[in-house]
Amino acid sequence: MRLAILKAALTFCIVAGHSECRALRDDIRELRLPGPRARTLVATADQVRRAMKAAHAIKRPSLALAYAIQFETALRQWDVTGQWYPLNDPTLCSVVDGDRKWAGLEWRHVGDDGLLRYTPSKTRGSSGAEVLIDLSLCPMALEELARVPDAARTGPMIVSERSKLPWLDHDFRRSWRRVRELAGLPPELWSRDLRASAITEGRRGGAVNDDAAKVAGHTNSRITAEVYDRERLEAHRRFAAARLGRRSKDP
Repeated sequence: MRLAILKAALTFCIVAGHSECRALRDDIRELRLPGPRARTLVATADQVRRAMKAAHAIKRPSLALAYAIQFETALRQWDVTGQWYPLNDPTLCSVVDGDRKWAGLEWRHVGDDGLLRYTPSKTRGSSGAEVLIDLSLCPMALEELARVPDAARTGPMIVSERSKLPWLDHDFRRSWRRVRELAGLPPELWSRDLRASAITEGRRGGAVNDDAAKVAGHTNSRITAEVYDRERLEAHRRFAAARLGRRSKDP
């Protein structure tokens, strides 16, 4: 990633008239560095439940809620927990703390109809693809949501018990390591793997790839028109039904 950013910066400099940057840019292009291996580890529903139980054991129910939503909705971790940005970033944010601001999943994204509507950060500035989730088919998420009193259902959905603000990324990762150890999960398992685990569970349960793509908020070059809300909702319902059917067969 750092190398890609450097190449892009040098290309910008060349376009801006700094021709001396061309030699360095061309030399870097010749580098053939090994890339990271594709991740293959996935978590089962039982392992996610163990992680949730461990989060409650250390008195961090916000973590249990985050894991449940990540796994049940297939949203990315940085959408569920949100991201902190510098104040000069153009991203529209609802939380400001000192010289930073935050945007992510909020209680307002869950409607009175029990549907979660959210535009992931990765598509917000490009395709604008929105995911639509029927939470009535997400039992683990419903279990954790039911623990939150009505008075607390405003603003960011995942808030650190210690800071009373959305989690910082490094604190969330550190807490995951503690939860992972307490729950007896593989040390190679990342909290970010819960999204891939959700998609994998659905595909193994028989969900078609198009439904998995809609649930994940993916788009491709063949999509030329907006997808209707009802289509996204029915895609999630078929996808969730496949997951729950698969889950009921697991020991």
